[in-house]
Amino acid sequence: MTEASDTQIMVFFRSVFATYDKNGDGTIDTEELGSVLNALGRTASEEKLSELIEEFDFDHNGKLDWTNGEFLMVVAAIDVVDANLIDDLVFSAAFRTFDQDADGRITPLEMHIVVRLFLPLDVKEEDEFVEDLIRKMDTNKDGKIGYSEFVKYVKEAGTASILSI
Repeated sequence: MTEASDTQIMVFFRSVFATYDKNGDGTIDTEELGSVLNALGRTASEEKLSELIEEFDFDHNGKLDWTNGEFLMVVAAIDVVDANLIDDLVFSAAFRTFDQDADGRITPLEMHIVVRLFLPLDVKEEDEFVEDLIRKMDTNKDGKIGYSEFVKYVKEAGTASILSI
């Protein structure tokens, strides 16, 4: 991954983390972890949440910290189970990650940038993939993806991994 893509991914997850870090202390406790995982379409029982904190709480403070990567390791450990559970705040943050110029639409060029960041494709494969993705998502046929089209597609696909081939 490039430094730019790493930065974009970190900005997205930092935004999500900050939204659910209710007291703003840079940590997430078991209750907050359950909320943030649900918002990301990842469900876990109270028991599983406790296990995750025990497994990934490297500094043993009973919480997951943003600064030492504990939170990101937990997110990576649990798959999205239902895209319909994903919170609107998470969809909004994800859409902003794609919408590079913040005009409210994901253009084919912006989709190329995102695809290039996440998938190792040659140029021809990338062009075909982006064209197909835009065709699937662009319900109003304006050549761009609006927020509602983005959310609808992800929910219908049943996964937040819209870049899966």
